[in-house]
Amino acid sequence: MTDYGIKLVGEIDWDTKLYRYMSLAQFISFVEGKKINLTNIGKWPDKWEAALNKLPIVAENGEVNYPLYDLYQEMYGQCWSLNSESDAMWRIYSPKKQGILIGTTTEKFRKIDKLSYGVLGKVKYYSDIKEVLKYLGDNHGLSGGLVKRTAFEYENEVRLLTLRKFINDSDKEGPYINIPLEPTDFIEDIIIDPRASQWLVEAITSYCKRVGFKFIPKQSELYCANVFEHTKVAVKLSDTHIIN
Repeated sequence: MTDYGIKLVGEIDWDTKLYRYMSLAQFISFVEGKKINLTNIGKWPDKWEAALNKLPIVAENGEVNYPLYDLYQEMYGQCWSLNSESDAMWRIYSPKKQGILIGTTTEKFRKIDKLSYGVLGKVKYYSDIKEVLKYLGDNHGLSGGLVKRTAFEYENEVRLLTLRKFINDSDKEGPYINIPLEPTDFIEDIIIDPRASQWLVEAITSYCKRVGFKFIPKQSELYCANVFEHTKVAVKLSDTHIIN
């Protein structure tokens, strides 16, 4: 374990591509505020978050005791995904058809210089919580925040996790912590909801150019109706060979 900085956990390396779905308002807030937002995991919608840390302890006399305090209460994080395109994710995180998908690589998380220690880890999914009890002993100390039930497996999730004490020079009040981060240096791709109106695509493109992004946002083609136009593949009926 490294003493400082971000540690990678699971089957990812420093050039792994990560994606985050967000509302248009969240995207603009990130760009204008130049801060990345971490949330206390106790405030995440799934009440089974950090389930390993919430399990009772059985004493030698058989008495069952629930911990009054545990590390997860000081644990903050942000969720990312290995999915570059997902119908389910667009529908969940962009219900108004105005969502944004940002892409970056794990290497860029090193730019969060106000974070003295944290992990960027791939979530382990379980159908029986007993399957993941072994992860309680992981040496990075944040394993409790990297397990989730298989009902959420479609998210293919990677999480940035840390503890309150490792966040420097930031507002630490309440369940949210904002950490300085320059979005034009951090974000590598911007994908617009495939269902967004053309006027919105043009507005977002103009906005991104104005604030300093060096690339042009693209609209997702997930629901493209013309398969040939999208793939440029045709089939010769005589012998079913593919024509490129």
